[in-house]
Amino acid sequence: MKEGVYAGNPVRYIMSLEEYKEKRNKEQLGEAIELVQEYKKAYSKFPNKEILKEYFWLFEERNKELNKNFSSIHKLSNNEKISTEKFLKTKPMFEGYDNFIKYVEEIEKRESDLLQKG
Repeated sequence: MKEGVYAGNPVRYIMSLEEYKEKRNKEQLGEAIELVQEYKKAYSKFPNKEILKEYFWLFEERNKELNKNFSSIHKLSNNEKISTEKFLKTKPMFEGYDNFIKYVEEIEKRESDLLQKG
């Protein structure tokens, strides 16, 4: 059996690990944006970055002194060392949390403009 994502009974091949990684990377940004937007609707403010602990790879600076809330994510499956090494070798999509929030604000503005024109 080749490496990949499998599901069902009987089990069947769904996609390669690389395809799954690419799919999850694309979905992760949308999920993070949705979380921020829903939080803002509920609390009338943007969340602090610790609320987005599942998405910190999108915006957190790469250094060994990782925020405690974020480092706890690397410990979940007893793979802290591997996760941290991988994290340090990657580049975030945004240059910091503030830039991520600016991106979300731009999306909200475009959506608002479309609704007003609609």
